[in-house]
Amino acid sequence: MAKIVKRVALDVTASQVVQLPAAADNLRVDRVGDKFVLWADAEAADALTSRTILMIGDNGLLPSGSVTFIATVFKSGSTQAWHVYEDL
Repeated sequence: MAKIVKRVALDVTASQVVQLPAAADNLRVDRVGDKFVLWADAEAADALTSRTILMIGDNGLLPSGSVTFIATVFKSGSTQAWHVYEDL
């Protein structure tokens, strides 16, 4: 099967649900201009599924469930960091 790089814009919010192919992996987040973007490697033919992304500020509490760290990104022109996780 053919692999693609899927791109999804993120809002700066505590929790959001994004649509990604079911087996998407190698998630990464970075800033593009003033926006945050998530990329993932995925099979082109995979159906989309809902995945929950968390953005936690410095000194913020992690949820008690299982999470996977994706990246730390900084707001444009600021030292404010957002730590991005996937809620599993």
